[in-house]
Amino acid sequence: MSRSIVNLFLILILFGGFFTAFFYEDLAREARFLWTDIRELFQPLEEWEVVLEDGTELSLPVAQTEDELQRGLMNRRSLEDGEGMILAYDEPSLHSIWMKNVYFNLDLLWVENDTVMYLLPNTQRAAGVENPPIYSPDAPSTYVVEFPAGYAKTHAIEQGGILMIKKD
Repeated sequence: MSRSIVNLFLILILFGGFFTAFFYEDLAREARFLWTDIRELFQPLEEWEVVLEDGTELSLPVAQTEDELQRGLMNRRSLEDGEGMILAYDEPSLHSIWMKNVYFNLDLLWVENDTVMYLLPNTQRAAGVENPPIYSPDAPSTYVVEFPAGYAKTHAIEQGGILMIKKD
């Protein structure tokens, strides 16, 4: 009887080790998603007003710290029409954007002095991709605004157009 219990125990250990090794990456990723979601519940981002050239007014969360900028919309499962995010940097530069663990396509707008300096419509989602694409502008900017794919077209946002960001 005790030998069969020992054998069963060894089988369970081997199975547990195989399960952990095989699914560890997925489990770790889910744990990071959960931790990110929990932190955001208790530390909501500041919101700034955005006014589009067609008169549409939005209130969008702003990523400002290094951690917030790196995370961006990472791990969000959806983004509705009229939602988005502002990535606010300290100085104008050629700020590159990656789409790591982003589950939906985005329109990316690089903005400086209320002008859309560069526009990349319908950038492809990269959830689960080991080396996600990196998108870079042609002109320096202080802000990057992320909208759901198609939003720029729907609101006639174009490179060189007006997009005002109100901090207060």
